[in-house]
Amino acid sequence: GHDIQRRLGGTKSIVVPNPHTFSEKEIQYLHNRKVPCDDGRPAKLLFIGRLSNEKGVFDFIRLVEALNMNGYMVEGIFAGTAPDAKGQRAFDSSIKNKPFLKALGQVAGNSKVEVFHQTDLLVFPSYKEILPVSVIEALAAGVPVVVYDVGVVDSIVTHGVNGLVVTRGDEQALYDNVQALFEDRAHWARLSANAKAASTALSSEEIVRQMMAFYGSILADIKTGRLVEGR
Repeated sequence: GHDIQRRLGGTKSIVVPNPHTFSEKEIQYLHNRKVPCDDGRPAKLLFIGRLSNEKGVFDFIRLVEALNMNGYMVEGIFAGTAPDAKGQRAFDSSIKNKPFLKALGQVAGNSKVEVFHQTDLLVFPSYKEILPVSVIEALAAGVPVVVYDVGVVDSIVTHGVNGLVVTRGDEQALYDNVQALFEDRAHWARLSANAKAASTALSSEEIVRQMMAFYGSILADIKTGRLVEGR
């Protein structure tokens, strides 16, 4: 986000994400749990979106496989479908006979709320994005996120604060960053607490307020001559 603003030079601009669509009651429900889990069950890592190579679904599969191979209790949860039958067959083959990988299919409404309520970490290693809705929803739900450094994710994800941002395609760094959370669950919990604290900033009311304030500043600049209308 900041990089795009730099490219615009002196042009007045802001980066405004889409708002989450959870109700206030759903947000309260989502925030009323501990992240990460501490009840002895496997940590649930979520991938939500199109099950395709460009979305990083196979990076996610390899990550969860590696964590399990190295002794970490992890379940990989998939919410979404492949773009076509061939892609679905490739995905199904990749998770076959791997009980720690579970595909839910498409989720929406109450089902999506429940999925986020059970999630400890969203991992979305997509190679081509602007600002994924799934990342916005996860942060609003108090779920830390791990993403590749694509699009304008840096406008809402701050590395080490509410999530982790990894160089696109660097699967070793992806593994190292996630593995570090298992070794430092207090840091994992802080990421979740920070995501919860900032969830208001991703509400529709706050997004509208930001946009109205920005448009107001534009009009004020035109009136005072600091900005020429139409430029």
